[in-house]
Amino acid sequence: MEFLPILLPRRIRSFIEMVDWHEGTVTNNEKNNKEKLSSHDEMLTKLDKILKEEPWKLGFSQITYRELKLFCCEATWAAFCQCDHLLWKIPELQKNALIIYNKLKQVCREMGHTCEDQDKLTELVSKDMAIEQAWQSLKFLKDEKIVVSEKKRVFLYNLYKSERDIAFAICNLTRNTPWQLHVDVGEVLDVTNANKPRESVDKNETNDDQPCVVKKANNISDVLEECDNGFDDLAQTPEEISEVEVDQDQVKAIEMICSNPVTVISGKGGCGKTTIVSLLFRYLERMEEEMAKEVAEACKDFENDLGASEEWNTFNSYLVQDDDYTKKSLHVLFTAPIGRAAGLLREKTGIPAYTLYQVLCSFYAWRKAHGENPWKFSTVSVLVVDEGSLVSVQVLGSVLQLLLTDAKLAKLIILGDIRQLPSIDPGNMLADTFESLKLKGWSIELRTNHRAESQLIVDNATRISQQTFPQFDAVLEISEYNETLPMLSPEKKFILVALPSDGGATYLTTVIKALLKKGPGLQDARRSQFIAFRREDCEIINELCCSHYSKHPMRNFKRRLQFQCNDKICATRNAYIKHLLPEERNICTRNSSSQDANQCTCNVCSRGKAHLSGGSTARTAHTEDDRRLCNGEIFFITNVTTEDSPLGTTKLQNLTLKSATPKRLFKS
Repeated sequence: MEFLPILLPRRIRSFIEMVDWHEGTVTNNEKNNKEKLSSHDEMLTKLDKILKEEPWKLGFSQITYRELKLFCCEATWAAFCQCDHLLWKIPELQKNALIIYNKLKQVCREMGHTCEDQDKLTELVSKDMAIEQAWQSLKFLKDEKIVVSEKKRVFLYNLYKSERDIAFAICNLTRNTPWQLHVDVGEVLDVTNANKPRESVDKNETNDDQPCVVKKANNISDVLEECDNGFDDLAQTPEEISEVEVDQDQVKAIEMICSNPVTVISGKGGCGKTTIVSLLFRYLERMEEEMAKEVAEACKDFENDLGASEEWNTFNSYLVQDDDYTKKSLHVLFTAPIGRAAGLLREKTGIPAYTLYQVLCSFYAWRKAHGENPWKFSTVSVLVVDEGSLVSVQVLGSVLQLLLTDAKLAKLIILGDIRQLPSIDPGNMLADTFESLKLKGWSIELRTNHRAESQLIVDNATRISQQTFPQFDAVLEISEYNETLPMLSPEKKFILVALPSDGGATYLTTVIKALLKKGPGLQDARRSQFIAFRREDCEIINELCCSHYSKHPMRNFKRRLQFQCNDKICATRNAYIKHLLPEERNICTRNSSSQDANQCTCNVCSRGKAHLSGGSTARTAHTEDDRRLCNGEIFFITNVTTEDSPLGTTKLQNLTLKSATPKRLFKS
């Protein structure tokens, strides 16, 4: 076991926890604890046997999952090279397989591919082995289902499976009965009507197996026929969508969404991708609300008609039969690859948005809990994926499979920019899907930018995707011979400050102070933005800005952060807002002298225990409040209060935060 910290450093803590837990619960006779003890003991025994006899198996995640049920667990070739005592135990065939596998992962990671040409791959490892040995090792990898070979290309098994899952999901959607959304595009793009606040939606909807068909507004009796509803928290009033110029690309995109099972919409920032999707589904939602209101008024009129009781009984019987669809609406799931993008999507649409990873975690938490209630997203019929260029093929493939088998997915809408840099993970899902569906007329590119002030950002995004240097409004080159800062005109809003390579911190302080005094757009904290690429530079800039705008140092004499009203702060990690509220926050007792110190239930300890035991760390998986504070989100402090901790050893600060984006206010 002495090699585990080198081979599997991220797993060693959980292995140790299993052993410690084993010793602490030997006298516990509960059946479930015995079962856990038996499974953990069996796994550790198998792991020890593998280390002694076949250590090469730990280098392949497919094998560790099959034999040890450890998910995404494998040792790198570099780690094996640090364990000389293990290397001589590995046969030549498996050693060469580890080298080829390592090279294939490296190429996919660096180049963004999901595969590599067979001949090129064998050439890349020719310095480590003969060609014949490389082919034998490739055959071994194929037999063990670690890689997949297709048309002289070698794929990593997980990436190959994910791309096939996406392709099969799209094929399954196309084979289903066409689901037509009959809408008036002119009314959908009527921004004046679309900006009306939405009323609260009834939370007691029923479920149906059939997808919905939405009629035009003038045929109100058919608007809600065979519809579903899956969101319980749509009562949030949406932010008004800014008026945009309607172009034919937008009209065609809406028509494609209404008629096609899969639609891919590409376009640069400001072209209205998210806007038209939110307008469409808010229009459909408004039609449902109007229909429900008319039905309720009709029922009330018949109830008040005392002279036609028999007729009312007949009509009432008819209404009871059709009541299932009078309370239903579209089940639209808005998603994005990262928390910040999901937060922006929620703000733009006024509809709850989730990360794709949240959808996966909610399913596994629900399945592990064996809950009697249905899965939270079991009634989803429309999936909208924003920022498609950033989506990992593995995550999207898993989500699509879940929604097809455990939900009612009937439409898929992917938004993004095919010219943007792809995901940091291997694969280019958006561009590949866009080109594949282009021949069927299911993909479209929006070409008009309706957000004029963002043109420079759009142009620079294009340059970065082409790996060329971005363009700035002004460039300030600071050197030891020229420390003066020239006056900049107000229209200069994107400025590059080039500092000398030596003594950067000194020059940085001087330049930031000068910019804060007379720099364009830096008069108030709300519009002030700096971009730095090193943590120490961020610390310097934040300290200077805090002193300039808030008139107090960022840290106190104990080097702890101090917060005051009107401070501008930034979230540095994702978190559920519910976990940050005072009533949900528990104090850590792990290091205290309390008798229950080892049974601490604070958020940090609870998540750590859940992670070590293989459980879900998402404590809000089954709660209604899924709002999240996202990494990179900006807030302003509106109120600060102080209270004693339950242990009486420290002071706790309760902050009331207001988002830089309107209509977000909470206390933590």
